[in-house]
Amino acid sequence: TDTGKSVVIECENIGTETANSVEAIALFLKDGKMVYYGSTYLVDDDFELKAGKSIAEDIECYEEYDSVKVFVHGYRY
Repeated sequence: TDTGKSVVIECENIGTETANSVEAIALFLKDGKMVYYGSTYLVDDDFELKAGKSIAEDIECYEEYDSVKVFVHGYRY
C-alpha cells in the first residue's frame, strides 16, 4: 500500500515451511527515474516468516515520488 510518504508491505507465508531472511526492497520513482530506495526485513524475532503467518512493515521515502516498485525475496535453509 502506497501512503504517499511510504509503502506498507505485507507478506504472508502461505507455504508449509518456514521462510528465512525475507526482505522487501522498494524503489521510489519520479518521472521514471529512481529518487530513493529502502529495504526492510519481513521476519519475526527469530529472523523467520513461519508458515501461515504474515508480517507487515513500512519503508519511508524522504524524496518526492510518483510511483514505487517493491521486490520481495527470501529463502529456506
